[in-house]
Amino acid sequence: MATSRLIHKIKQSFSNNIRQEIRASNDDVEQYLKGQMPQLLSYALEDLSLTQLIIESITQAVNGM
Repeated sequence: MATSRLIHKIKQSFSNNIRQEIRASNDDVEQYLKGQMPQLLSYALEDLSLTQLIIESITQAVNGM
């Protein structure tokens, strides 16, 4: 068993094997980020709109990765 991102050279190396794409749902990413929020600077934690913007922006950017 191996895991990797979709990199062409790696994909070729495993071309004869069974593959399963696994992606995180937006809910999964959001839950993870909410768990990491206590590590932010205190001013970011105090501003709920900033916290939500951070979560939304990162969730969109990771696109299931």
